Amino acid sequence: AAAATWSTGAGVLTIDGDDGIILNTAGSGDLQINENVLVGADDAGFDVKFFGNTASSYMLWDTSADSLVLAATNKLFLDGGNDTYIKENSANIITIVTGNTTVLELGNNYGYFYGDVTIAGTTPTLTIGDAGAEDAALIFDGNAVDFYIGLDDSNDNLVIGKGTALGTTPIMSFSLSDTNDPNVQTEMI
Repeated sequence: AAAATWSTGAGVLTIDGDDGIILNTAGSGDLQINENVLVGADDAGFDVKFFGNTASSYMLWDTSADSLVLAATNKLFLDGGNDTYIKENSANIITIVTGNTTVLELGNNYGYFYGDVTIAGTTPTLTIGDAGAEDAALIFDGNAVDFYIGLDDSNDNLVIGKGTALGTTPIMSFSLSDTNDPNVQTEMI
């Protein structure tokens, strides 16, 4: 392997090495850079990797994917107090924590809110469903008994019932007299 070479000129230090360059400071001092650090150039970037103290824990700017990667279960802190962060665990669950309290978990096809949820705005609206031919429900998961309110899409009824399976153990069901006219007054059946 060729030895690294360096040269100076016009206030620029150039270090060139075929097999990589390692910069060490003597003793326990820091390597301090008092100017901007640029890696590569616009449209010609390079990977940059920072290792942690735990095995397989690192942060990587992956230039080929134009992505910042936090490996393992690293946290992205959003405050200086280390109590507000986003993390992803090994089960592909994204967790958002504020004040050291989990407020949201997002997994494959589900999401959990921990605490109150407010929908604000000029005309706050919560839409359940996506106009597909499928049942949609709001489940009340109680300690001793569960209830649901939902759209039973098989017969276009709004159903209130006991349990968590829409359509089983109905207590009330509402239907339109004429399903072709959504303006028709509903009747309880």
